[in-house]
Amino acid sequence: MTELTPEQAKARASRILDRLHAATITDWNEAVLDQVVLHLGRTGRPLSMNDVRLIVPETAYRNAGLYFRSLAELEHPTVLRVVGEVVSSNPKAHGKRVNVYTLTASGRKHLENRIAARMKQRKAAAA
Repeated sequence: MTELTPEQAKARASRILDRLHAATITDWNEAVLDQVVLHLGRTGRPLSMNDVRLIVPETAYRNAGLYFRSLAELEHPTVLRVVGEVVSSNPKAHGKRVNVYTLTASGRKHLENRIAARMKQRKAAAA
């Protein structure tokens, strides 16, 4: 077996996670999570999966880690910044730590635009 450099391993893991995201995050879940992150992030206070779990149905937060990863890794625009970690409030996580994020100004605009585009598309489909 060929050994990978750290850069190659990171690129490979990123490709795998991107495929997982495409296969598991439905349009509905992305729409719900966009609205929740925008709502929580507008306050300027940090947010984590613990906050999201209090608001969204289980079907939406079950794969939300992939959703958060996709937003945190966006560079143009930068949507979320990791600012720390907390212990997960999910008992099934057995004390696993989750990231704490802040929503950037460009991230807020990105989510607002994505939500507006989704609304426009839905109205066009209904017409």
